[in-house]
Amino acid sequence: MLDFPGMSIKGIVFDLDGTLLDTIDDLTDSCNRILKQYGFPEHPAGAYKKFVGSGVRNLVERALPESIKKFSQLDEFILQFREDYSVHCFDKTRPYPGIMEMLERLHNRGIPMAILSNKPDAETRSIAARYFGTELFKRVYGHREEYGTKPDPAGAKAILAELGLKGEEAAFVGDTWTDMQTAAATGCLAVGVLWGFRDRQELEENGAQKIASDADDLFSILMEA
Repeated sequence: MLDFPGMSIKGIVFDLDGTLLDTIDDLTDSCNRILKQYGFPEHPAGAYKKFVGSGVRNLVERALPESIKKFSQLDEFILQFREDYSVHCFDKTRPYPGIMEMLERLHNRGIPMAILSNKPDAETRSIAARYFGTELFKRVYGHREEYGTKPDPAGAKAILAELGLKGEEAAFVGDTWTDMQTAAATGCLAVGVLWGFRDRQELEENGAQKIASDADDLFSILMEA
């Protein structure tokens, strides 16, 4: 690990959707295809920006009509959505502008990085490998049975332990309230980003200590932390 003057952060945990990758169109298309099969109303991408962030089950329940939130085929719907998304998750998804360059700069400085997502673990690993390869991130965690979804801090704590870091030595970067609360629960520096799925107010109300407007801004925040 390299040291830089004035830099106290020794590791970084990133959220995936809405932080590193713009996944909203593929998520929207997959869920809408299944909704259409059932004859349920579809939603625009802007609505899905509010639906995502708390795991697949919560996404699906938010997408379903209020009158049938508990409908008996919920598990089947979730399975169909996941199958569709696994086929189409690379259709429109792309890294946000400047993200690849920023990650390379951090990697070249020897800063260990990880991903923690509320996507299922297998999907998270597959998508991360597709867009980022296998060298940039020391750990890639999606939702696993042994850990709750964010903001449950168990996954983040496991990653930090594997990296040999204390919470106060790391930054947690994300775009939603779940990420900011996860950061707080692990003692990490909470860094929010404005290009994702939620707004500044949500980030600030949930404990964001720093907020980045673009990838260059995020790099500067992390280097100065």
